[in-house]
Amino acid sequence: MSRLPLALRTFARRCGGAVFALAAVAAAAVTPQTAHAVVTLSGGGLVLAEQGGTFAPNNVAGASLGAIPFSSSDLGPQLGIPFHIAANLNDETYGNSNSWIGGDVNPYPAPFAGVALDGSFTLQSIAFGRDNLGAFGDRTLGLYTLQYTTAGTVDANTPDASWTTIGTLNYVSPGGTNFSNPALRHRYNFDPVAGVTGVRLLVPSTGIGGGTDIDEIELYETAGVIVPPPPVVILTPAAGHGIGYNGNDGDHFDPAPPPGGAVVPNNLALASNGGVPISSSDLGPELGIPFHVAGNLNDGSYGNSNSWIGGNLPGGVPAPFAGVLLDGLFYVDSIAWGRDNGNGAFDDSFAGSDACGGQCDDRFAGTYTIQYTQLTTADASTPFTGDPTTGWADVGTVNYTAVNDAGPGGEFTGYLRHEFSVQAGGGPVLASGIRLLVPSTGLGGGTAIDEIEIYGSAVPEPSTYALVATAIFGLAAIRRRRR
Repeated sequence: MSRLPLALRTFARRCGGAVFALAAVAAAAVTPQTAHAVVTLSGGGLVLAEQGGTFAPNNVAGASLGAIPFSSSDLGPQLGIPFHIAANLNDETYGNSNSWIGGDVNPYPAPFAGVALDGSFTLQSIAFGRDNLGAFGDRTLGLYTLQYTTAGTVDANTPDASWTTIGTLNYVSPGGTNFSNPALRHRYNFDPVAGVTGVRLLVPSTGIGGGTDIDEIELYETAGVIVPPPPVVILTPAAGHGIGYNGNDGDHFDPAPPPGGAVVPNNLALASNGGVPISSSDLGPELGIPFHVAGNLNDGSYGNSNSWIGGNLPGGVPAPFAGVLLDGLFYVDSIAWGRDNGNGAFDDSFAGSDACGGQCDDRFAGTYTIQYTQLTTADASTPFTGDPTTGWADVGTVNYTAVNDAGPGGEFTGYLRHEFSVQAGGGPVLASGIRLLVPSTGLGGGTAIDEIEIYGSAVPEPSTYALVATAIFGLAAIRRRRR
């Protein structure tokens, strides 16, 4: 997905008639599918072994074992910052602030990043990623070429003729088995290569505008164990409650910008239906912008410029949240939310009116806790008590571990809208308000939600019950007379 330049990048369905499979007490999970290839491996016996994970023993590319990093250029000095330099390639620390990006000017025909080894080794495994901490998801896609050399002296000036290609790795998009998040560390096995003194990756691009980012290169003499991927969304209901998911993905997605496009379906949470948004804090006022505020949670429009992000909370503050108080008590059947469900094409071919230049595909991963209250006087200060008649209580948790698709429908696209059914005591949840405890807040990677939707039905008034009872008794009396 397209992004703003580095210095600015931190800113930039109702399912019609669908029947939800309810998990009343037990946890449920969505099994990832592999409908299409999103990383293409070619040559050298390349095999994807693992997504995520961490350093294995005897990483011969590590600085602690004497390996020396090199690159075609570094972006850090260009920006006057101490990172995004070659030394970050093997500093044995993951994350954006310990990652390499090449500079805008490259003195070599093709940009590259590599490691000179402290000796000669037989290698058969490499691991690399953009940000294995999961905070950033950009600067990953494109074609990588894996090369090795047996030269006696290895550095940035080792001639191209001294390098031999093992194979290529084409990062096309998120999706499929073990490639739900291209920015995470991925370990690949390949046919053993002997006498290796250096390894480099020819990378898709460099520069501030969208240059490839690598937080670590790891090299191993043994092949990595092929690790099955975890489910991309994990549902864990609280005792006596249920959460269900039927595979919906980005329903009601609309690339057209508001107010004519990216319109949220009619639901109980909308401000126009009396819903009142609440949050633990708002990022918008901190930045002096009119959005990323609680009012965006139920304003009826999808998209980043109509989304909420929480502010930078001081330490010790209770779990951050975003929610909507309803206009009375309702039987709630389902809840939906997403990070960015419209206003821009999902493949970024149409920018819409948002700053992301298409769809923002960050700020969604982590665990959300669905909570409800039955207090008609609830507000942002109402505490969690575990009892909905006195405060907030849990329905359960929804853990977004990753994303395994890049567009609406089909598989699970984490940043799009998803709808979950909810239960309490085997029936709908009686609630006057719903809130989500979110994974994080703040400018540096806080969770973004463009809309909270709540679906259900009104609780009949006592007078309605009385009328129904009178009608029933009347019908019974008529039948007795006829007998």
